[in-house]
Amino acid sequence: MARDYTKYTVENLGENLNKRQLVFTIVKDWATRNKPSLEEIQATFPQEVQGSKGFILKKSEVKDAKRFNMKEPLSIKNGTKVVVSNQWGTKNITSFLELAQKLGYSVTPVGTQSNATEDIAPASHLTAEQIEEFRAQEAEINGDYNENLWEASSLYDDLIEAKDMAWADHILQKMEDAAKDFSDLETVFEKLKERDGTERFLAVVKKAEEKAEATREYIQLAEEVIEIDKDWAVRLYQKAEKVAEDYSDLTTVAGAVLESEIDEDWAIKIYKKAETLAEDSFDHRDLAEIIYSIDKEWAASLIKKSEEKAEAFNDFMNLGDTYGNSEFFNDKAQAKSMFEKAFPLIDNKWAKNNLLNSAKEILGDNDAFTKKMIEFIENDIPKMKLPKQYFPDYNPAWGKMITLNLANGPSCHKIDYFNIRLNMETNEVIGHPDCDNPLSRWFDSWEVAIYDGYAAHRSYDGEVRIWGEDDKNEWCVYCHGGFEDIEEGELPDGVTGEDIWNTLGNGKAIYELYYHIKTYGA
Repeated sequence: MARDYTKYTVENLGENLNKRQLVFTIVKDWATRNKPSLEEIQATFPQEVQGSKGFILKKSEVKDAKRFNMKEPLSIKNGTKVVVSNQWGTKNITSFLELAQKLGYSVTPVGTQSNATEDIAPASHLTAEQIEEFRAQEAEINGDYNENLWEASSLYDDLIEAKDMAWADHILQKMEDAAKDFSDLETVFEKLKERDGTERFLAVVKKAEEKAEATREYIQLAEEVIEIDKDWAVRLYQKAEKVAEDYSDLTTVAGAVLESEIDEDWAIKIYKKAETLAEDSFDHRDLAEIIYSIDKEWAASLIKKSEEKAEAFNDFMNLGDTYGNSEFFNDKAQAKSMFEKAFPLIDNKWAKNNLLNSAKEILGDNDAFTKKMIEFIENDIPKMKLPKQYFPDYNPAWGKMITLNLANGPSCHKIDYFNIRLNMETNEVIGHPDCDNPLSRWFDSWEVAIYDGYAAHRSYDGEVRIWGEDDKNEWCVYCHGGFEDIEEGELPDGVTGEDIWNTLGNGKAIYELYYHIKTYGA
């Protein structure tokens, strides 16, 4: 139960930072200096460092605003806005500190803030150690239950778990009193919802209603009270409709009203109003899907309007998905027509892969369009013919495709490993399409540089993971100066890890392959 409330100093960036401030400060600095794409910043700050709630997300895709720093979005490549998780505790901050060190940041812990707190008589069953820990957590809040709402919420949860209800209620009241906006009170009434206490719960919901401004907020409140007071819920849905600003807001209100089974006619009227605000192909297609089960003729007219407004790749691909979906129009011919219109608008690898997946799902693997997509993608993959066979004793029956996963040298402080993917039948390096950077194209990394000592000896003698795959099987062995372990899958019959190492572990051949690609892959 012990919790760590250490503050941190980051050299040349900030002092006395709590965990949330520490993470945000480093991510902001890195993003400012590197101007990354979304894929690059998410690769550098992967989700597994934070845990299950997400680390870096596009602001527009956040579903739980309380868990991210929505007030300070970061602008990255192409003007994309991303936000950083504010959910940091004892366990995941350790992983972040390791990452920060790899990225070259000097972080120093400076101890825990200790401030006098209002005296609360702890429950008699708490141990002295528990009381000391809870006091330390309360001191970390530093009297500011709004700015440090997450810390206060965590303390409340721990006190509830320890069954000190009086102390927990004291903390919750502080959180309620300090609340400045709807989101703050949302945290409070969600805590109360978990307990038997309808009167206090409804009182906080009423306070939240006074601070609500957005459609989503009124809808959430309506859903909270509908089982208790249906008339109140109706008034909240009415407020939600009144403040709705666009197509998306109105369809959200209509959907909530419909799902609550309050008044289907009212919901349909809101959908009609939403149609007047529908602006593009997406809006009309989206509405067609929403009301298909209510009025198929209306849905058909909407999908035609969506076609008329379609301009971009996603417009046509999504229309194909909707036309071909068996739950909607189930029209494969029209779906194929939309996919054909999307095809010349493909401009990146995600578009290619998404269109292929849609074609497979809607049209099937044997359809001519699906086969065209497969050929198109295959032809678009960069391939480098090698001047010689670097591993002449390898048997392609073990797996036609081989990937060597190699360690970067210390000069690459952001990326630990890079990959070389080989087709052993054709003696080609298989690259990655749509990569302007030649390193990313051939090595799947924008940083590639092995240890200087290996380069000096012209032999790669570091750790290597060797992946083998064909249509039916995949395996991975870990080697370092010799075979050590099978990490994934099962080796082909009759083959040992030592066989793989003896065939593919030639340090000189690996270095020559690396050097050739880096020299001629520009």
